[in-house]
Amino acid sequence: MVEIPGWQPINLSLLLPRLALLDTEDLTEGDIIIHSCGGAGGYGDVLERDPDLVIKDLDENYVSEDVARDIYGVIIDPETRLVDEAATTARRNEIRAERLSKALPFDAFMEQWSKKKPPAKLLEHYGAWPEPRMDTYTKPFWGFYT
Repeated sequence: MVEIPGWQPINLSLLLPRLALLDTEDLTEGDIIIHSCGGAGGYGDVLERDPDLVIKDLDENYVSEDVARDIYGVIIDPETRLVDEAATTARRNEIRAERLSKALPFDAFMEQWSKKKPPAKLLEHYGAWPEPRMDTYTKPFWGFYT
């Protein structure tokens, strides 16, 4: 049970998670809607993020040590919990090299991407494939139409 001042106690065992992809559903008096919305992906290349800010994110539980190492390329000295500058530079260079080894020219990427069609059930909510096109939206997303 959760108690919110001015409200009836809420039995969280009745909480029913729903996917945003589902159609609408009817609510009845007394139903409570809790909406969670994730944040954006941020701005810029994660490898350019100040390593000290990644440590701060780690300390505030915004990222895990795996994410700090594998995504941001920040290596932390396990004894001092400070950034290992040399190891961080090496890890970030390694990640950049991995990216380049997988890189494709745009046309080759789009050829592969357009073949990765989601299931039809998802496309009912998404729209056309490979671009999220609706009849009322005529601007290019990936550049397949103008």
